[in-house]
Amino acid sequence: MVKSKRANPTELFEKVTENALDFLETAARQIEKSPKYSLINFTAAIELFLKARLMIEHWSLIIDKPQFAEIESFLKGDFRSVTFAEAIQRLENIASEVISSHEQNAFKEIARHRNKIVHFFHADYTKAKKSAVEQVLLEQIEAWFYLHRLLIQRWGKYFQKYEKRIKKIDKLLKNNRKYLDGKFKILMPEIDKLKKKGAGFVTCNKCGYASASVDEIDKPLFTRKCLVCEASMNLLRTVCPDCRGVIEIEDLGEGTCNCGHKITIKGLLDTYGPHEDPKEDAEILYCAYCARVDERTAIPFGDGYLCLSCLETSSFYGQCEWCNTRFAGFDYDGSYLTGCAFCEGKIGWDTD
Repeated sequence: MVKSKRANPTELFEKVTENALDFLETAARQIEKSPKYSLINFTAAIELFLKARLMIEHWSLIIDKPQFAEIESFLKGDFRSVTFAEAIQRLENIASEVISSHEQNAFKEIARHRNKIVHFFHADYTKAKKSAVEQVLLEQIEAWFYLHRLLIQRWGKYFQKYEKRIKKIDKLLKNNRKYLDGKFKILMPEIDKLKKKGAGFVTCNKCGYASASVDEIDKPLFTRKCLVCEASMNLLRTVCPDCRGVIEIEDLGEGTCNCGHKITIKGLLDTYGPHEDPKEDAEILYCAYCARVDERTAIPFGDGYLCLSCLETSSFYGQCEWCNTRFAGFDYDGSYLTGCAFCEGKIGWDTD
């Protein structure tokens, strides 16, 4: 009797992770001479890291149809793997790993750009034009900011063994930012002029240049825009209950003060959300933008709503026509058939 092969979870995770790091390091070294392949390799690295995290739950989760998974075929690499979107969905639904809307947008944008290059043609990449190098660099800065945070912070316990190599790659990618030095120097007179008019500029946490302006939308919500890397996002400034210092929160409703106090989404909801009467309709809604299902995170804000997780604002709300769940930011027309984040609608009901 022939024994069937068995998967070694640790060994599989390590192989996928090492492959991801190889792609990432290659991308960091290629950007000047071959921005096209740098983009392709960088995107491959992101996909592999997502799959590596899925494999911690079970190896079959990186197969498009895990119900038909066979270990012999898997070990040979003879299978069709999950798509980018499916990997993110499974991380959220199975591993309870919330991938924020900002993280998803950054990863999907670089993947979208990669797909255009792989499946078509782009004249800028034939001779590695400066514009192509800068475009790839800007997308990598955004995506690496979020990927690095996942690997070092939220998923740090899984990738701790590779911390030294991740730091090495982080240094390589930061060295590439020198291609933006010229852009920063050109913008300096404009930044100085705006400062004299009272505008405040801070160091951009993504590209590292003192070129990010912070403007108040309506307390506690602000927006930060960087003139160099062009990153733009909302942020929330809240007061630390321990030291009274200011804590800036960008997404997921989480942040840590310099004194060590940690802010959570539940704490923000207690601070900024309305007191709800259980006998009345809920005033705090689910957010259609980040589709976070573990908490209702969209609070009344001005004439609309503010999601305390992804910090997106919306002027209206909609209701799923099948399960009646209410969401801020989307009308959910047609949801009777297709459902929402909490149901599959009539189509899903009919197939049960």
